[in-house]
Amino acid sequence: MKKLLAVLVLVLVFTSCSQDDDNLGGDYDGQYQRVSYTVLQDNGTSITYPQLLDGSQLVVGLSILNDTWVWIYNEHEGSDYYEVVGEIVGSSMIYNGEVHYTIERINETTVKATTVDGVAFETFTIVQ
Repeated sequence: MKKLLAVLVLVLVFTSCSQDDDNLGGDYDGQYQRVSYTVLQDNGTSITYPQLLDGSQLVVGLSILNDTWVWIYNEHEGSDYYEVVGEIVGSSMIYNGEVHYTIERINETTVKATTVDGVAFETFTIVQ
């Protein structure tokens, strides 16, 4: 009886410690382009700004590969741009040792990066 109880305890320990593969950062791998930026207002409403691709706005890209993310600003041909590089741990996007965003998959082609204070988020879609 004691052996059976010990086996059951071990089975419970191992099954409760297993990871959910859906939460691994590698699941976000891809090249993305921002499609909108949403800001929460003081009155509880939010305003969504669509990403314009006519050259009047900064174009933002997001590249994720093997738990490393690169935020690319002004990503279009012939323009100056700069990059911010960080790492993904679980659903946290870390830059310079601090969590700046959390990331979640909306569907197969879309991810959402939310600021840690929750007042804004950016939606990205995968580039084909």
